[in-house]
Amino acid sequence: MRVLPFVKYSPCGNTTILIRDTPLVPAARARCAAEIIAPGHLEGEQAGFIDLAAHVPRLDMMGGEFCVNATRAFAVELLREGRLAPEGEGVFSGVVSVSGMPEQLRVKVRPLAVNRFESAALLDLPVEPPLEEVGEGIRLVRVPGIAHLVLDAHVHALPGDKNRDTAALFARYGLLAEEAAGCIWLHRDAEGWRITPYVWVRETGTTYAETACGSGTLAASVVCRAVHGCSGSLSFRQPGGESLAVVPAPSAHGGWAAWVEGPVRLLACGEVFAESLDETQPA
Repeated sequence: MRVLPFVKYSPCGNTTILIRDTPLVPAARARCAAEIIAPGHLEGEQAGFIDLAAHVPRLDMMGGEFCVNATRAFAVELLREGRLAPEGEGVFSGVVSVSGMPEQLRVKVRPLAVNRFESAALLDLPVEPPLEEVGEGIRLVRVPGIAHLVLDAHVHALPGDKNRDTAALFARYGLLAEEAAGCIWLHRDAEGWRITPYVWVRETGTTYAETACGSGTLAASVVCRAVHGCSGSLSFRQPGGESLAVVPAPSAHGGWAAWVEGPVRLLACGEVFAESLDETQPA
């Protein structure tokens, strides 16, 4: 058994456990994460492992995937550690390295109240995430580190069994070899856009009906712009009731860039016991 320092965040409801400064090999990260996010343990929708001592602070997700919301939570932890620089008007910014993303990412955080923050991550990509129409009312959008099927909720009903039905969709469209994949039901109602996300991580074998999904929100925004003619900043209500915004930005490399931003709350910090790890686990 190992004793691990942790912090637990709620980025827009997408509960995220970050294990601090504990180097583990990928298989051990996946095993540890599956244990601590489970009901009856710390419970969460996902876990990541952070290296605060690195020259460029590093976040590795439980399955090696990319996660926007975990990146936004990581940015808040960096602010708490004094690792972000003031940018003006109460905003602090910095650069991070994240699994699933070949390039470093810019982040920014604005403290709002005790343990409450507004946090954003900038995706600056060579080209806009590619969109492919793979079925009636189904579009495949590939973001680095994760692939999402965006389904028109007016055409496709929500899954009756999240594990069975989403696995069937991932198999049908050839996504079972991905590090992570999502099924994002896109709704449009009188209040605007909202999503219902289900995210599967191959390494941990978990499928969650997520309370919020940052990369899924980004994928939904790509569909809204390409299919529905939307422009400018787009806001998507998440299942937890809060909203994430996708805000276009200038690209530093002449490509495509957008901020994904929304609220983050610090929920808990302390030590967690991982029975899946022994004291001889290699770094």
